Amino acid sequence: MHFYFFLIVLLSTGIGWAQNEKITLHLNNVSLEHVLNKIEEKTVYSFQYSKQVIDVRQKRTIHVDKQTIDSVLNILLKGTSIQYQIKKKQIILNAKKEVKTNNKKLKGIIKDSKTGEPIIGASIAVEREEIGAISDINGHFEMNVSPDKKIIISYIGYVSQVLDVQNKSFLEIYLNEDIKLIDEVVVVGYGSVSKKNLTTAIAQVKTDKISQAGVSHVNQLLMGRAAGLQATVNSMQPDGRVNISIRGGGNPIYVIDGIVMPNNAISGNCGQVGLPNNIDRNGLANLNPADVESVEILKDASAAIYGIGADNGVILITTKKGKEGVPSIVYDGSYSFVRNYPYLDVLNSKEYMELANVFNRENYLYNNKQYPYGTTPYDGKWEPQFSEADIQNATNTDWKDLVLRHGFLTKHNLTISGGYSKFKYYLGGSYMKQQGTVSKSDMSKYIVHGNLSLDLFPFLNLTSVFNANQNSYNNGIIGTDTGNQGDVAPSVLTSALLYPSYLPVKQDDGNYTIFRNIPNPKAMEDIVDYSRENGYSLNFSVNMKLYKDILVFKGVYGMNQENVRRSTFIPSDVYFARMYKSRGNIFSQRRQTQTIEAMLSFSKYMFNIVQVDVMAGMGKYLESNEGYGISYEDTHDMINEHDISSAKGKIYPTSHTLKNEKRSQFFKISFDVLDRYVVSATLRRDGTDKFFPGKKYALFPSVSAAWKISNENFLKNVSWVNLLKLRASYGKTGQDNLGSSLYGVYEPSGFKVGFSDNSIFMYLVCQWEQIILTLVGKKQL
Repeated sequence: MHFYFFLIVLLSTGIGWAQNEKITLHLNNVSLEHVLNKIEEKTVYSFQYSKQVIDVRQKRTIHVDKQTIDSVLNILLKGTSIQYQIKKKQIILNAKKEVKTNNKKLKGIIKDSKTGEPIIGASIAVEREEIGAISDINGHFEMNVSPDKKIIISYIGYVSQVLDVQNKSFLEIYLNEDIKLIDEVVVVGYGSVSKKNLTTAIAQVKTDKISQAGVSHVNQLLMGRAAGLQATVNSMQPDGRVNISIRGGGNPIYVIDGIVMPNNAISGNCGQVGLPNNIDRNGLANLNPADVESVEILKDASAAIYGIGADNGVILITTKKGKEGVPSIVYDGSYSFVRNYPYLDVLNSKEYMELANVFNRENYLYNNKQYPYGTTPYDGKWEPQFSEADIQNATNTDWKDLVLRHGFLTKHNLTISGGYSKFKYYLGGSYMKQQGTVSKSDMSKYIVHGNLSLDLFPFLNLTSVFNANQNSYNNGIIGTDTGNQGDVAPSVLTSALLYPSYLPVKQDDGNYTIFRNIPNPKAMEDIVDYSRENGYSLNFSVNMKLYKDILVFKGVYGMNQENVRRSTFIPSDVYFARMYKSRGNIFSQRRQTQTIEAMLSFSKYMFNIVQVDVMAGMGKYLESNEGYGISYEDTHDMINEHDISSAKGKIYPTSHTLKNEKRSQFFKISFDVLDRYVVSATLRRDGTDKFFPGKKYALFPSVSAAWKISNENFLKNVSWVNLLKLRASYGKTGQDNLGSSLYGVYEPSGFKVGFSDNSIFMYLVCQWEQIILTLVGKKQL
């Protein structure tokens, strides 16, 4: 009993302290909105009001020293029709109520039309009157209004509604999201900015507007979703590559929650086996599209802040986070069918054999110089390759139909999210299974994603983002040939198109049929090619407010590790690459990348005219990659990879190791003057271990500006223009893709390793590749 009494006293004391907090303000002829913002900066309070009810543009002058919040508000609102109400740390502003004899009490609830959840803080205003209300924590509101009036319901991020009150006593109102909101925040390099203040070309893709059924990779989400972005399907393997190009460039770099990630997959090779190049997958295999909140595409000088590798643009991916509220458990499942487009029509047995006879006869006439290829008359001695009986009794095998099939993709996602003011969490788990449309191609994938955020102190926030995945692939024999082997070692689909339809799958003795040097398409299904991949990524960040929200320090550490093991094996009874021989390969590879960054940012509205934002930081980026493989020949089909020592043929071992290190310093500054003129500049200094001492570092600057014409006085009252903006930008980006070492090329020579002096001399002049990006344009909404 004493314990509960102590809590009540403590809470009462806390609230009383907040209301007795002393405030000092000295402001002349500024907008009411500006004064309210200043109070929020200096206190723990936040204001709730509707701009349709409260005119926050009206000018106010206030001079107070060490006054309580009540005293300040009484002075500030004196002579206006505005009243206030303090509820804990919230101050609700409403218009003073007028007594009308015909008014009736109206109650209601405001909900999100998509989720059905209540909307807190929505504004309900009576049209053409200074009467209104704000929805409470449960979305409820209550007000007195005349039955012949209309009410306007609005909330940031939603489309406003106008409703007739009539004689209703209760209204259940659903608001739709406003996807054209110009004040929407967009993620940019090392920060975020309102859309209306963008000075560069950045496209945003919100994943909640996209159906994710049939999507197994993030790149598939972007197909046809942003101007200037081209997405091309490069492989129909399950989880196959979708090439992304920004304004015709090459592969962009990907930044997930502030961490630069590899944009390519490590898939392993098949060594000496000689299979086609059948694996072509994207990177980011450990990211579930359902866990993505938004994607931003940096298309011009805005990419310069990332310097290294940003010459082809930057794709910023932000994953979902927990939100304050009760725990939310969501399951989402889908099953998608995949069908091939109608493929090439091939000749059936009768057509093939008749055409072969025609060609054979013409070839006989040509070789013997008989008419019409010579003057000698036809001698009548030609014999058809296929007799009439052969044609009538021939088997008709549709090889294309044997190797192509219907596919599917099934997905199951389960998420748990929630939290309270100091701790928020998001946990997601997913399972995907895909069957490819080419035989022996499928995939299964397990992914776990989490995002935890903890306000350890009012000035200190800790955030952790983690991902883990386990992927299994059966790699269909598709793709282009290796080593210019042509049709002797083709893909299964190429083989199916070349193989004659009159041949059966197997001969009478049970062995697969053979046609010249082309492998039997059905026999190729006995070839084993599978990959097992797993990986994890960890991202830790700390945000420390050194002085309120004005001066903030941020530290980031990120690590991503990927492991792959690929095994291939051709049995001895499969004719491939002109031979019957059992042969196989095992390949393992590990790649690890690390990011270490520290940043200091400053943000303040100064002199009542300009918003200044400054950020300076430095980073270190490490990459290591190692792998080994071993090819073997002439082993028992049942043993294959399980005991390589039993192989009677040759053994071919391989291995590799590489490391890269990059260091950077970066700086960004922007000015927003009078909410009309925005100027931004960035500078990045990048260094890499690939270049010689005099060439290691390079500078990548950018500058951009925007004029918000719609905020000028001559356009402020033009209702049909929401945003009219002129912008221009200039910037440099760079690339260091010249291999993992420029210091020399070495090769084994007996027991010695010799370095090529010519190679060293040639690379002494190498320096950074640099690309200049410029843009001038306008934006109108």
